[in-house]
This record gives sequence, structure tokens and C-alpha cells, in this order.
Amino acid sequence: MEAFIMTTLPKRPHYNNGEFYDPQNEYYHLTYNVISSIKWIRSPFLTLKEVKDSLEELPLLFTPGFSPSSESNLPGIIPDYDNLQIYNETWLSKLHQDWDEVNQKYVDSEVTNRQVIFGNLYEDDAIHFTGIPSLSRQKGEDEGAWQQRVEQQHSALKGERVARQRLHEQLCEHQDDLPALLALCLGDKTEVIG
Repeated sequence: MEAFIMTTLPKRPHYNNGEFYDPQNEYYHLTYNVISSIKWIRSPFLTLKEVKDSLEELPLLFTPGFSPSSESNLPGIIPDYDNLQIYNETWLSKLHQDWDEVNQKYVDSEVTNRQVIFGNLYEDDAIHFTGIPSLSRQKGEDEGAWQQRVEQQHSALKGERVARQRLHEQLCEHQDDLPALLALCLGDKTEVIG
């Protein structure tokens, strides 16, 4: 079988930090509701550090009980947010699973988890940031062609996962061998394997 190379599109920098998508990073989508101003905050494609920083900056309210001289039994600081959710962007990019009542199993939907939860605007933003086409069925796309495209993209992603796993195994195997580690990191695998 011929290897499928996943189609990529032009990428745009992240709207918040100006950096470009790095497929080696794991990204997350943080969302919550600000109670006092009645608005949703949605922050897609955050690194783990950015999620941590965002959690440290969640909005808080100071209550009358905050003052040490107050006789109030209320807590001094209360959250000004609710419905805090963190999603893995890889999971959001996967096709949503629908229950097939006839066959009693889950089957791929024609839309991604991101589209189900956040809508098409965030799906379009993900495509522009990552440069990776959506797995969702596009308007006017033949069902057979869509299914073939999804299968090919799944195969390409599986190949990338296998390659990353193999590299991880090699790095673990050669932890005490600095020249071998350098060869792996620089892409000269012949010295490690040979």
C-alpha cells in the first residue's frame, strides 16, 4: 500500500501569542463562564503552561468577609466563574461518535467533536492554525470520497504516532549514551541502530 501524506494548508500564527502551530506540542482548549459579566471565555490551542497561567488568572470576587475586621461568615474570595472545562485539542479534532441503534455500536459522525461543542467558527480557526484539514465531511463532498479521505488521514496520523513512539523508545533505550542521544536528536539514526 502506498504511503499517504496528509495534505496540509497554509498556517496562521496563534491569535493570542503570535506563535505557529508545533505538531510536537500538546494543545488544550480552555473555556469558562464569567458570572459577573455574563460572558464565555474560550481559549483554544493553549500549551500546558498557558493553561496553568490561565488557571492562575481566573476571575475572583472579594466579598465583605475578605476584610480581617469584618464579622461576616462569608468566605473572603469567591470564584467569579463557573463551567470551567479543559479539552484536549487532539480529541476535539476527532470525528464525533454517534450511536448506531441498528448495529448497536458507535460510528463516526460527519462532524468533529469541536464542531459539536463549539461550532464551525472554532473548527475553521483550528484549520487555519494547524494547517491540517478537518476530518468533517465538507459541503458537497461525496460520502465515499470523504470516507476515503478520513481513512487516509487516520493512517497518516497513526504512522506519525508510531514514529513518535519509536523515537521515544530509542531515547529511553539510550539514556546513558550521550553520543547516541545526540545522533537521535540530530537525525543520524545510523549510528544508534548500526
